[in-house]
Amino acid sequence: MKKILLLAVAAGFVFSSCKKDDDDQNLIIGTWKVNKFSYKYGNGSSETEIPDECAAKSTIVFKEDGALISNDYYKTGGNCVSDNDMGTYSYNESGKTLAMNLEDNTINFKVLNLTNSELALQGENDDYDGDGTNDEYIVYLKR
Repeated sequence: MKKILLLAVAAGFVFSSCKKDDDDQNLIIGTWKVNKFSYKYGNGSSETEIPDECAAKSTIVFKEDGALISNDYYKTGGNCVSDNDMGTYSYNESGKTLAMNLEDNTINFKVLNLTNSELALQGENDDYDGDGTNDEYIVYLKR
């Protein structure tokens, strides 16, 4: 009888931990809007950009089946235009990484924060200001 009770309790822990993992994994699914961009430059300075009215319409949709839809809005010639791309994504919860595959191009991110309302992604370090040192880029998204 003790063995059956112990197995039942162990099975309960296994199923409850799997359920929590599934819930955490599903946090990324949905539509996210660009909230702000942050740059930390190699020279020690930093900059935060808030999207203008046009760019604030940009969204990224993560679907349950691994599909990705990117709707980018930007101004050109005084007009707000959109550029829509479809691709795939993979989220590694244990490694806190997100890979987005768009048009034969993979963009890798480190997931800094993921909640029901906020997603913060650190892009691959690059020299964004052209001074010869790598800089850090973070995009903040919200639901």
